[in-house]
Amino acid sequence: MTLNTENAYVFRFKRGVADGALTALAALLAYLPAQAFGIYQGFWGSIIAISVVQTEIGETEKIARNQFIGAAIGGCVSLIGLLLFGQGIVIYAVTIALTMIVCALLDVMKASRLAGITCTIVMLVPSTGSPLDIFLTRFGEVCWGAFVGFTTVWVADRVRRACFE
Repeated sequence: MTLNTENAYVFRFKRGVADGALTALAALLAYLPAQAFGIYQGFWGSIIAISVVQTEIGETEKIARNQFIGAAIGGCVSLIGLLLFGQGIVIYAVTIALTMIVCALLDVMKASRLAGITCTIVMLVPSTGSPLDIFLTRFGEVCWGAFVGFTTVWVADRVRRACFE
């Protein structure tokens, strides 16, 4: 190995450690309060926090915004589907298609896949409670995870700037 190759591995290792620590912190910060409040599926907030955390604050902000928009659209469309037609694989497929159409009409296609994921979670993940309870819980978990992921990166960015720039 040459010196440049060794330096590249060291750089990538340090970046991986920093990213891993930041992502793990965000995941824990999203999960632990849910557990403290007795939310038995608090892992959804952790999943969203993990997906939001990026090395650049600007990218993190875009992904967090798309998570929120996607959760709102996918959650609302799936709630309407559940309230009007109940559960079923055909209802689910139609609801996914409608979710994509709504995202296209609102010109938020970057949030469309995230909307589809939220729709899938609301309609297919076994849960107790009314459709409204399911929607509010899932939407709340997504918002919480996006908020925690963004805030964790924002604080880390401020600390990095204060200490190293």
